[in-house]
Formats: sequence, C-alpha cells, structure tokens
Amino acid sequence: LAIDIPDCLINIDKYAFAECKFDGNINVDTNNPIYDSREGCNAVIESKTDTLIRGSAETIIPKSVRIIGEYSFSDLHYLSSIVIPEGVLRIDDYAFKNCYSLESIVIVNDDIDLNFSTSILSIITIHSPHVN
Repeated sequence: LAIDIPDCLINIDKYAFAECKFDGNINVDTNNPIYDSREGCNAVIESKTDTLIRGSAETIIPKSVRIIGEYSFSDLHYLSSIVIPEGVLRIDDYAFKNCYSLESIVIVNDDIDLNFSTSILSIITIHSPHVN
C-alpha cells in the first residue's frame, strides 16, 4: 500500500492523518506546488514552510526539514526509532502520539523546541552537533 499525493492536491488538514495506522510508502507528485517528498524521504513535506506533515515507519527526515508537525508520525505502530536531523528546529505536540513501538528518538540539535507531551521524553537522546 502507498499514500500517493497527486499534483492537484493543494490542502491537507493537520488532522488528515490523525489516527491513520498506515505504515507504507508515501509519494508526492513532483509537480505538486504545495507539497513534496524531497530526497525520497518517504514523507509529505509542506514545501514553503519545510514542515513534515506525515511520515511513515520508513521515513528518513531530510536535513532541510525545519518543523515536525502535529500528528506527523501518530499511530505508526511499526515505528521503533527515528533520527531528527540538525535542521529541525521544532517538534510539535502529538507528533508521535500512539507510537507504541517507539523506543528511540535521537535529536541532533540541542537548541530544538520540544512542544510535545512529557510521556515521550524518556526515549529522547540529544546529540549536540557542536561537540567534536
């Protein structure tokens, strides 16, 4: 199974994927003027704001993403770990809601704004990109 975002889809509500248990491939048409799936990342990214709005268990977040949006990884039952690259400045609330298999979030930015529930803080490791 796959989520395919066609070039004509120009608005995705922030709750569009809430409670979606989909863990397959995500593809965005390269001609879509609003969204992209840059670098084959297996996610939907709002191009103008560099906000990741939906990922999957197989998503590799590009360094150009600035925000992990609300519900972007929610209900992904096969997501066990993820690396948040240095370019990400903020993770919004509910980004990892109901990710029961999630055991590890590695954040490569010690200045990140964490706007999500404290229940997930125990699995976060922050690696400063400024330390050699």
